[in-house]
Amino acid sequence: MRALVRWIVPAFVAGIAVGFASGELPWPALALLVVLLAVLPPLSVAQATAAPHAVMELRRLSVYLSSMAALWTLAAVTWLAAHTSGFSPAELGLVALPVSSLAGWTAGAFAAALAMAILARHAGVRESDVLVWLIPRSAEEKLVFAGLALTAGFTEEYIFRGFLIPALDVATGVPALAVVLAVGAFAVLHAYQGVGGIIRAALLGAVLAAPFLVTGSLIPSILAHFAYDIVAGLWLADRLIRR
Repeated sequence: MRALVRWIVPAFVAGIAVGFASGELPWPALALLVVLLAVLPPLSVAQATAAPHAVMELRRLSVYLSSMAALWTLAAVTWLAAHTSGFSPAELGLVALPVSSLAGWTAGAFAAALAMAILARHAGVRESDVLVWLIPRSAEEKLVFAGLALTAGFTEEYIFRGFLIPALDVATGVPALAVVLAVGAFAVLHAYQGVGGIIRAALLGAVLAAPFLVTGSLIPSILAHFAYDIVAGLWLADRLIRR
């Protein structure tokens, strides 16, 4: 985990430095960019390293609900920063697609994400104890988990794909770097899942970025993300609890 921090944090800091140097990104968006790249990822790694099992002392329902509240709060802050910085809904990917295109991109992203999870499982990749503990058991937990999956599907796509990629594109002027930094930030926020979980989140972030980058719409990514979290969560519940 520490080796990961040694190379990824400087990359994030470099991206932020370019943003400051360019002067083209309005300050509300730049301030949020700093939080998303320089505050949240290192904090996530620090928490995962210092107390990897602290979350397991809480009730799962409490963790689900607090995570939902945190994600919606961050999404609201993102909307405010984007709105006051002049980003239009279309630039954030909030545009409709023809039904056939929407269905095709959603199905493709979901299938690719699920295939990665299945391949990792067959390759013997071991999930972290924290991730296994977070899997819902009871009917009540599964119901609230569905709400968490819906929350993550919208908010994480809106924040890390819809906002962060365009903001970094403006700040750096290098679209490929913008995608890499956005995917990296999203991945490191999954540090509680261990290094394997970070790598999987990076691959998932790349897959979910594809529909947005190609079509300009965030909707396929939102739907695919939600579907993946639901299926993977319930699938893992059946296979990992008794590992």
